[in-house]
Amino acid sequence: MDITFIQMTDGYDGYPGRYPLGLAYIAAPLLKRGHPLHFIDFKFFTHTPAQIEEKVKSIRADLIGISAIISSYAHIKELSHLIKKYHPHTPLILGGPITF
Repeated sequence: MDITFIQMTDGYDGYPGRYPLGLAYIAAPLLKRGHPLHFIDFKFFTHTPAQIEEKVKSIRADLIGISAIISSYAHIKELSHLIKKYHPHTPLILGGPITF
């Protein structure tokens, strides 16, 4: 199964954030089992809306996972709609502190 993980911005521009430890914990056993993984980091690098849309369009995955915190809710909502626009049949899983 080809999987893409996305780390989303928390809405505070210019702050690079932290290493996505939760995604690393999930990625490790998947890699051991031979699943191809891809990672898009919208938190560390600044992207324009057009760049985000191009990245989303270019995703080739059987499953997409997003890690986020509650302050990124508005960004996640927009991103989720964008993902479903280009990948309507791909399962989308939201995780991280936003889900608590």
